[in-house]
Amino acid sequence: MRVKNVTVHGGTATPRSAKNRSKPLGGIGLKRNMEASFTVPGVPVGKARPRVTLRGGRVWAYTPAKTRVYEEEVRSVARLVFGKPLLGPLGADLTLCFPVPASWSRTKKSLALQGQIRPTGKPDCDNAIKGLFDAMNGVAYKDDSQVVLLTAEKKYAERPCAHVRIWQLE
Repeated sequence: MRVKNVTVHGGTATPRSAKNRSKPLGGIGLKRNMEASFTVPGVPVGKARPRVTLRGGRVWAYTPAKTRVYEEEVRSVARLVFGKPLLGPLGADLTLCFPVPASWSRTKKSLALQGQIRPTGKPDCDNAIKGLFDAMNGVAYKDDSQVVLLTAEKKYAERPCAHVRIWQLE
């Protein structure tokens, strides 16, 4: 697969050069092959549980609007980066950037932006990952079960967003 350099909301999709392609990943013997990254603007949204309602005597399950809208945004940004879904085992780095609460003092905001205070509130990291991964199914990869190596981080930032980097493992 060939991914061209594409700028998307500050992110890029770049093939690894032949020189860097065989660098071991994190000292665990895996190697990087194809790599792509992109940024989804806005506050990361966790995957919400399906809601159930009764209409016309029938039970209907649906995904909440907030989750559906966020997943479509992630999907649309990922489509700009990925031509075809990646195959084989994949690695993923996710950085979830949240806004600093407006009620915090200048000192506390500064500490948060320096990484000395971390966001421990909702959404849970696993729910945010699930929302991103489900949105990228069929776009970045055939199925999120292909991701065998994952790092995720929640932090505060001036601009809320989700940075996503996915690469093929050899």
